[in-house]
Amino acid sequence: SMFSEKRTNSILMIRNEGYVLQPEFEQDNNIPEGPLDLSTKATQVREPIQDLNDMKTGKFQASHVDLSELTWDLDLFSKSSDWTVEAALAMYKATDVLEKFGISEEKLLRFILTVRCNYRDNAFHNWWHAFSVMHAAWMMVCDASLRPLLSDIEVLGVVLAAL
Repeated sequence: SMFSEKRTNSILMIRNEGYVLQPEFEQDNNIPEGPLDLSTKATQVREPIQDLNDMKTGKFQASHVDLSELTWDLDLFSKSSDWTVEAALAMYKATDVLEKFGISEEKLLRFILTVRCNYRDNAFHNWWHAFSVMHAAWMMVCDASLRPLLSDIEVLGVVLAAL
C-alpha cells in the first residue's frame, strides 16, 4: 500500500541519516505494521570520550575565539573542527542567557561535544552543516533589530535547536 511504501522510505531515510534503530528494524523486509514510535527507537548516543578528556585539560575555551570573526563572511572551511566547538561555546556565552537558566559552561561544552560526536560523516547533514546553521541562527537572534523582540528562552531555544 502507499502507506507501507512511505513508511519503508521513512525508515530507510532515518537509517541513512545515522539514527540507530532497534534490531527489529535492521532488515528492510522486517518493517512492522502500525504506528512507529521513533522516540524509543533512536536510543544509542555515542560519548565523545577523547573530547571529554581534552575538556578536563581546558583544551576548549570560548576565549580562543574572537567574536568579531563570526560574521556573515565567516570562512568555515579555513577553521578546524575544534575551533567550531570553541566558537559554538563563545556564541552561546555571547547570548547572555546561559546564567539565567543555570547552564554551566562545562555542561554546555559537554553538550556541544556530544552533538559533534553524534553527527555522522556524510556529505551534508554533518557537524559542519550543524555549526553553519547554528552560526546563522545566532547571527539572526543577536541582530539589534530582532533581539529585543525575543525572550531569553526563545533565544536559547533557537540557538540550541539550530545545532
